[in-house]
Amino acid sequence: MDGQTFSEWLKSFLGKIKGEKLDITAVIYEQIISEEDPMAAFQFFMENADDIISTGEVEVTPRYTAAEAHKIRLKCEDYVRGIINSALKRRISEKEFYKLLWHSIVDDNVMLQEKDDIIFAIYMLWMDEGIPYFELEDSIRMSNEQFQEISLKNKNIIKKAFFILRAPYEQRTETCALLIRLLSECETEEDKSVVMAQIMGKVEQRILRAMNAVTQENH
Repeated sequence: MDGQTFSEWLKSFLGKIKGEKLDITAVIYEQIISEEDPMAAFQFFMENADDIISTGEVEVTPRYTAAEAHKIRLKCEDYVRGIINSALKRRISEKEFYKLLWHSIVDDNVMLQEKDDIIFAIYMLWMDEGIPYFELEDSIRMSNEQFQEISLKNKNIIKKAFFILRAPYEQRTETCALLIRLLSECETEEDKSVVMAQIMGKVEQRILRAMNAVTQENH
């Protein structure tokens, strides 16, 4: 790397490269394992890769054909997804989280024996919405009965929220600003949490309806 730190190398590499993300991951993995502290390099990659904008002036050398990538996916995807989900449930510090992933995928894993399996696992991490990881504080939990009770208490606010979602605003910022303002009408943090849960549920319903409509059109 000509005296470059890993962070400098990654920014230079990702700042120019274009091509299939799996092929790009293969190059980055080779660099990570050559580092004096591979786990620290791995964590830096996970936390910063998506912030680096590429000019696309250099094409990555293809490593996998589509058929080869598909074969690796069939072999590893469900297993790696399980590793990711298990790690996310631990609710540990950022450093401990990446240490756990590195250990589970690279250092001590009987299921990911081949280098290509490990590269695919790191590629999956890079693509996952749980990356970069953040340690979160404890939040509000409640019983179904309490949720229903608070929903009833805030039924008019929830109805107004649903109306705001349906209103024909041109920009999402307009809708979001009204929803934020509406939350200020809630009396407690528990009330706000329930109203937000109802809003999220309504948005999820709309997404599912849209997906079902597309599926029906394609049949």
